Amino acid sequence: MQWMQAGTELIREAGSQYLSSGELSHDVLCCLNAVFGKSLMPALQLIDEKKVTRVTSPSGRWVFRVSGSSGVPYICLPGSAYCQCPAYKYTVVLKREAIMCKHVLAARLASEMNEVEVKEVSDLDLVDIIAGMD
Repeated sequence: MQWMQAGTELIREAGSQYLSSGELSHDVLCCLNAVFGKSLMPALQLIDEKKVTRVTSPSGRWVFRVSGSSGVPYICLPGSAYCQCPAYKYTVVLKREAIMCKHVLAARLASEMNEVEVKEVSDLDLVDIIAGMD
């Protein structure tokens, strides 16, 4: 749990730095790498490729949709480290080699960095998106 809290604080710091300077410093990247390891570079690539979308509805509910490197979209819930991807099940849950997968990390970093595409959908469409999760 301490790693998750430290990771969340570090993501906030990275976002703050990015918003003020337009880039992440070497020190922040090193710290992110120390906490998130192998998930970091693929997550940053997803952000660079604009593959993170915040899907919102009129009721104010929302989720992240992150298109994976293979093009498969994964739904990530705000405030959760859960992802539908196989890496979450194996790397995060079973092997405990990471605290979050690249999709969740990309969603959180992109949100803090204000690098998220926003798509409005109806409340019913959002319910369908969430219902389609594993």
